Amino acid sequence: MTKEKMPKRPEFAEILDAHFHGLFPERDERVFYQGDQEVLPLEVHILEARNPQEFHVLYTVGMSSHKMELPAELLPTYESLARCELMTLLPYEWKLEVPENKELDNKTWWIVRLMEYLSAFPKSENTWLGWGHMIPNSENFTPYAENTELSGVVLGAMQEQVSTVQVKDKLPIHVYTLLPLYRAELEFAQKEGVPKLMEQLATLKGYGMIVFPDRPMVAEA
Repeated sequence: MTKEKMPKRPEFAEILDAHFHGLFPERDERVFYQGDQEVLPLEVHILEARNPQEFHVLYTVGMSSHKMELPAELLPTYESLARCELMTLLPYEWKLEVPENKELDNKTWWIVRLMEYLSAFPKSENTWLGWGHMIPNSENFTPYAENTELSGVVLGAMQEQVSTVQVKDKLPIHVYTLLPLYRAELEFAQKEGVPKLMEQLATLKGYGMIVFPDRPMVAEA
């Protein structure tokens, strides 16, 4: 992870910036340049919360430059799912600080590393990601950091005005929200289905789609 300026921004960068800055205006912003810039140039933007009543908004720029390989059974009807980006909401108290030695604390930066990993996943694995897809953190469901038991993720989506970015004369860009999960929740969704898990997550008062490393568990297999 570096903070060096990229020589060239990814395709659709300005469109995505306009989309998120329109939704969340007047925020201080930081940008981090991720991954293998020759394989998949990627930016992770942080629109910072201004007070405890707001949340930090993180979004990727660059994933949509790669048109994902959709299964044959989805084509041509669902070709519009071929481009996507990711976003994450973090509470005001979650500080993504960069120390002078540049050694980032995994207890806070794991969520950014997860965004980086998932952004490259469709291209590196010749596959696709979409709503409801679940990815465990290793076969053993290893927690993302020492301060959390969250060990996998499901892709959700906010309302259409947030989760769909229209691009003139090209496929739209779908923006999926990362919802980190506990192992038991992943196993519940595998058994009962992702929609039922989403219903359970929606019952969390005060949490919603914001990521908390110690949130209550909502389902067990």
